[in-house]
Amino acid sequence: MIDMQGILSEYLPLQLINFGDVYAPENHPEAWLDEYDFSWRPIVDGNESEPQIYLGDTPMRFSVEEKRHNKASHIKQELGDRLLRLPPVSSCWGSGSLMLYSELADKLTFTPILGVTKTPATLVDAAGDEREGFTALSFHKIFFHQRVNLRLAGVPIQQRPIIRILLKGNSDTYLVHKSILDDWQKAGVETVCYDIKESHQSFNFLCNLKMYYGSVASLDYGNLDDFQNGKNPLLDGYFLFDDDNN
Repeated sequence: MIDMQGILSEYLPLQLINFGDVYAPENHPEAWLDEYDFSWRPIVDGNESEPQIYLGDTPMRFSVEEKRHNKASHIKQELGDRLLRLPPVSSCWGSGSLMLYSELADKLTFTPILGVTKTPATLVDAAGDEREGFTALSFHKIFFHQRVNLRLAGVPIQQRPIIRILLKGNSDTYLVHKSILDDWQKAGVETVCYDIKESHQSFNFLCNLKMYYGSVASLDYGNLDDFQNGKNPLLDGYFLFDDDNN
């Protein structure tokens, strides 16, 4: 962050670009997708409460955040024998957890000081298919920015790739080390923003916003084939392009 000294000067906000609207064909109007089909909610038994952070002690199953009657069958019909494309980095219902491809999560190591757990995840996608190869990262601790240099002094960069940090009140966000952003950009991770507005590189600026969301934009597609192939995306950037709400 450009206005921070010490460790936090090595970080930038983790800003997600969600998979957004995928429009249905005229002859099959129910086969549409939106951002809630790419955000993950834990599957629990009966009347159990749904956790927002996960302990990592046992694998978990997740489904799309909002279910709609018969939607999966319509999406499945349009996909045929293809599997639905899923985001490499995305959000989980509530707060405190992120969902990553396991191949990305496996490369991240966290000092116990950060209180991060890794939970193997099976996703039931919007087409109803069960998908392996995902890991939920849960951040059990939120840090005051004033404490970061003290608590993480001497901790190697490799053990502090992402920090969950308090902005103000009940608002917090993730800061990601610049080296991780570089690695993800080289790997083609498309659901992370790399061109971060200069104002958003200021910690104090983020703290003074009326509202701040870690998701800053979405990628919309005119049809499912374009979405599956990553072609012709329309970037809807409510935090990238709009005036800041300060």
